[in-house]
Amino acid sequence: MEPWYGNLQNYYKQKLASGLKRLIIDYEPPVFNVCFCERCRKVFAERFSLPVDECLSLPPKELQAKYREQWGQFRAWQNGQIVKLHCAIIHAIDPEVNVGLCSWRGTEASARSGADIRLFEPEAAFHAPMIYTFGLSYHDAVQETCARTTAPVLPFIELADISQPRSLTPDELRMNLLSTGLSGGGGAYMWVGMECFDAQYLGKIRQAVGEIATMREAVPWSRDAVDWLEVQAAANVTRSITVDGEEIPIYSAYPEPFVRHHIWGADDGAVVALLNYDAEKPYTMRVKLITDREGAFEVTPLFPATQPAKTFTSAELRDGVTVRIPPEGLAAVAVRSAN
Repeated sequence: MEPWYGNLQNYYKQKLASGLKRLIIDYEPPVFNVCFCERCRKVFAERFSLPVDECLSLPPKELQAKYREQWGQFRAWQNGQIVKLHCAIIHAIDPEVNVGLCSWRGTEASARSGADIRLFEPEAAFHAPMIYTFGLSYHDAVQETCARTTAPVLPFIELADISQPRSLTPDELRMNLLSTGLSGGGGAYMWVGMECFDAQYLGKIRQAVGEIATMREAVPWSRDAVDWLEVQAAANVTRSITVDGEEIPIYSAYPEPFVRHHIWGADDGAVVALLNYDAEKPYTMRVKLITDREGAFEVTPLFPATQPAKTFTSAELRDGVTVRIPPEGLAAVAVRSAN
């Protein structure tokens, strides 16, 4: 492995000489379409008990096509081994350094293609995936990443106004930060441009951080599932028709594609947070008790905090409490046992 190994040791010694205790490795190698040398082909065949001669002779595209699932797992394993080697070198120099990886989102789709960041654990102290998008696409990626990994997740959010087709608006940044916090993320890193850190952006960062803090203070965030509450779509007016001069509203209670919800807590209390990604239309959802628990429950609006707390019987909570979510906005309630 020399001179590569020695050069890498010297590189990290120089970087850590100042006493640095937190280090992010920008790890962005080719994911799927490497490496087809004889050594890698042999290890691949041995790892999955495949015919060695075939794995050595097939052209790369044919090898990948025939054993796509195995090749994705193999590349993920290789990337995991490389990261673990880097971490081992760093920790041999200073065991107290927290190493994070700026790499891929931690989704199942990425893992199948050779980019499974779970294989960086436990050596990686945190993940900093590059989720350079916004809206529902960002929400679903960060939620899945947080759910599939055990180390803290602090995504990189792209705000540069020169490297992307367009930068995030302040409201889109707020929604990205909210979805990160509601998914259990530990924070975020932001690539900023010349114009993306003005007062509007700073105000939205401050707003999102305050909203997350309020919800987590109401009920501490937890990965544990809450099995006594659920969110359902309420009857929303979708359009109206006119019959004999009378306007009649048409209601829909189908799942709302622009709404995402998060529930966390314990048996004595939970927070239900809802995000609406429709920039023009508000939505109404129902928070419902779905078990045979009896007693009274106090429901406290957190956002918007326009109404005082109200006590509901178990029967009333089974019918559901309506929550209205503003366009491109947040609504949240805390539900606690009042017994």
